[in-house]
Amino acid sequence: MFSTSVTPIHEPTVLPVTGHSRYSLIAQLIVQRNVRHEQIELAAYFRAQRRGFGPGRELEDWLAGEAEVDTAITLGVYCG
Repeated sequence: MFSTSVTPIHEPTVLPVTGHSRYSLIAQLIVQRNVRHEQIELAAYFRAQRRGFGPGRELEDWLAGEAEVDTAITLGVYCG
């Protein structure tokens, strides 16, 4: 159902961002799409695990995981 490891096809593109504000770190993270995707995958997996991996709610798990990760990135509380 969900893979716990993802091998990137290519290295992520990171744009040079000057400064050390949390927003510059967030900007770098957003550019690294594979990191975001892996975190969403993990969040969805743990949601499915908490409900016993019952079938039929995979999309709901994914969308909730996506919202969780994007909110953490937006608020600057991402710990990845």
